[in-house]
Amino acid sequence: GVLYFGTGDGATANSIKNRLEISAASGVVFNQQQQDVDFRVATVNYAHGLFVDASTNRVGINNSAPGNTLTMSIPTPATLGSGSDGIIISNTAGTGYNTQLVRLGASYNYSGATGAPTVGAGMLYNYGGRFFFVGDGASASDFVFTTYGANRLQVGSDSYALVVNEDGADYDFRVESDTNTHALFVDAGASVVCINSSSGVTGRILTVGGNGASIAVVDTNAGIYFGSTATGFYVNPAIARASTAGFHISSSQVGDLCIGGENGAGIRFGTASGGGALNNRMYIDSAGAVTIVGSLSKGSGSFCIDHPLPEKTDTHQLVHSFIEGPQADLIYRGKVALVNGRATVNIDQAAGMTEGTFVVLCRDIQCFTSNESDWDAVRGSVSGNILTIECQNSSSSAVVSWMVIGERQDPHMYDTDWTDENGRVIVEPVKLQPEPVAQ
Repeated sequence: GVLYFGTGDGATANSIKNRLEISAASGVVFNQQQQDVDFRVATVNYAHGLFVDASTNRVGINNSAPGNTLTMSIPTPATLGSGSDGIIISNTAGTGYNTQLVRLGASYNYSGATGAPTVGAGMLYNYGGRFFFVGDGASASDFVFTTYGANRLQVGSDSYALVVNEDGADYDFRVESDTNTHALFVDAGASVVCINSSSGVTGRILTVGGNGASIAVVDTNAGIYFGSTATGFYVNPAIARASTAGFHISSSQVGDLCIGGENGAGIRFGTASGGGALNNRMYIDSAGAVTIVGSLSKGSGSFCIDHPLPEKTDTHQLVHSFIEGPQADLIYRGKVALVNGRATVNIDQAAGMTEGTFVVLCRDIQCFTSNESDWDAVRGSVSGNILTIECQNSSSSAVVSWMVIGERQDPHMYDTDWTDENGRVIVEPVKLQPEPVAQ
């Protein structure tokens, strides 16, 4: 049978509402008709030890106005070991618990089972002696994630806000992407960081793997640095010049090599010593012109241009070799018409140089003359920067071609390493032996 407990208004027929129903089929049911009728169980200390708010479909424990589906209020939070635990979820035998939520000490942090690793306040999951703990670290603002009693991840408010493997054990760290199982991989045992690779290169702390792999920095002020103060390679937005950006290769053996873009207009190559200011050595401007500071040695040289003939410009090039010799000679040439068998030429003016340049620039002067008009003999001589041409025929008005050659004697010829102490070319230098590289 069924036993009902209900209420009515005492006057109207059929006004009785079932509040409690006890039957063999349904057991005990309160508010079977789903009316707005609350359910409350009082305890010694709490009027709402268990409370069901029918109008809001919420349950309260020690709470008369639950704000969530389940709300539990503990006016004096339980303390681990005090005998008044907050929440315990135990096994069916009741011989021990798997999850316990209580307060540790004076703080309002919560921890887990008895026999857990020695850790601070927090939350612990214990399964067969295998622990996962989330709790505080050195301070109230730190949290650690722990397994098997060792800190694996620590989150804090100090300078090390996030630490993985805080205990320094041999536990790797790996991040997967859509197509790569080792997009980021830290091999704790080998102290190696890998990107796009599952294994590092011996002796290298960073390995970037994969076909077509590259490193990109997309920031106007970003830089990359590899190595140490003694030897290394880095990309820097300011290499000893506010307007220069590019590559910097630094080595204690060979010094510094800098390659940078100058205000976006070209590329500048330079060297520095001990991190000092950049010394420009070569510059390539935006039009392709190359400027080299210092001497240039080469196996051979030529000019190579589009062929000047219109019918060959699109199909051919024109190449001429450089004129070379065992002396650092400069050549000046021109033509002049004789007046009464004589003419003078200011070599500085003919070459477009400032007066006096030829004298300080050249030594070991020679001149050559040729009568282009008739068979009268002509000769020339140079004094200072003046070339004088005379004809055997004192009334000649012939046109004479002339050429003056002088050897360079400017300071650079004494300072460079391919000339001797007299500033003359060392024609047969001894081959340099490469220095051994320190391993």
